[in-house]
Amino acid sequence: MKGVRMRDFSIGEAGLVGFRLTRERPRAIAVWCGLNLVFSFVSLLVLVGIGGPALNTLQATTESTAAQDPAATMALFNQLLPAYGLFVLIWLAFSAVMAAAASRAVLHPQDETLGYVRFGADELRVLAVLVVVGVILFFAYMGASVASGLVLAIVMGVTGGAGGAAGATGLMLVMIPLVMLGILWLWTRFSLAVPMTLARGRVDVFGSWALTKGRSGKVFLTYLAAFALYLLVAMLGLAISLGVGAAISGGDGPLEAMMRPDMSSIGAYFTPAMIANTIVMAVIGGLGSAIVLCPPAVIYAALAGEQLHEVF
Repeated sequence: MKGVRMRDFSIGEAGLVGFRLTRERPRAIAVWCGLNLVFSFVSLLVLVGIGGPALNTLQATTESTAAQDPAATMALFNQLLPAYGLFVLIWLAFSAVMAAAASRAVLHPQDETLGYVRFGADELRVLAVLVVVGVILFFAYMGASVASGLVLAIVMGVTGGAGGAAGATGLMLVMIPLVMLGILWLWTRFSLAVPMTLARGRVDVFGSWALTKGRSGKVFLTYLAAFALYLLVAMLGLAISLGVGAAISGGDGPLEAMMRPDMSSIGAYFTPAMIANTIVMAVIGGLGSAIVLCPPAVIYAALAGEQLHEVF
């Protein structure tokens, strides 16, 4: 609109909002850490309790062994389907609760009861948004993969021989990053759907598309900065976890124990070192929720303010 200054958002403000929230709302972060801990323990109880023996066998299976007996390997994966199916449902519910809480912390900072965590209609709407966006991204990825496969087949068919294989390999090295960038771009365009849905009180998936038009690069850079900060925090958490594990186990291979735990039973899995690791990583998960999940709400608040200013 002529004469109206177009509003924008700051990458620094949006990218660092998680750290500001951690400093200003430590009780909320503590609740998020506790929720991450509950999610971690429940998920492990499901995965180890239902699929533990199969996971333990798969850990000991080498590539050569799997190639020699693919039917046995497939049977192990089939045994894991109930555990993974239940885990996905738990993860979706947890993700919806955390995404709604993070958006609520930014959009309604005064409503801090229970660390902005709720279990109501807002969370159900956010869950619907996550599922719809996930389905869109899945089919976009599948469509791009099929199209890439067709292009590669045509190139090999036209060029033929060793030259065709070499050309297809080179083309694949170009197409794979392009497909991944395309999916990231698509995800960026839909990334404001959660705070928009929470703010409007109704499921709104495609409104994010209009708000991010012409700004997808800046939005993506904001998320990239936030993710880089999260990686630093996660690496610090991993170092602390390894130190605690070494102290508990007497320095006897804490990294190997974490990477290849005994999943034969729940009792075998939950050693003191693994319990300590789960607690430390839950804290990192709570901090990570603030760092990664809050920026979209800051961006939405700025861009929606621009839109409302134009309307009114």
